Amino acid sequence: MSRIKVNCEKIKTLRLEQGVRQKELSSILCVESSTYSKYENGKLDFTVIQLQQIANYFRVGIDDLIINEEMKEEIYDFEKRLCDNRERQFLKRVIEALIREAVRILISQIKIYVMANTGGTVNGARAEFPEGVFPA
Repeated sequence: MSRIKVNCEKIKTLRLEQGVRQKELSSILCVESSTYSKYENGKLDFTVIQLQQIANYFRVGIDDLIINEEMKEEIYDFEKRLCDNRERQFLKRVIEALIREAVRILISQIKIYVMANTGGTVNGARAEFPEGVFPA
């Protein structure tokens, strides 16, 4: 990944417009005030995570803080992959839950079928099924 070219002046302008001190942003980023000053003056490079924290704090898009168009595309791709991965993980959990429920129901139906075909009862009642539910 190429170096992120940050619009440090934009960050400084946002900070000053909203009356935020460097100390407050350094606290959000978990860095010393002197380190944050170096970030804002372009002497150190922000990480993508730090840029996202700043963007969230000022309620702007991370792309508003970046100069390099190529880097903007890389970040968009990264965010898309992250969202896609979260979506896949969510769908995987949903499918696993559905499979567990289907297996639970199937096992329950098999138990009932076995009880009905062996003359047994289920929960004290005789097991009966509508025609066609289970093969004869």
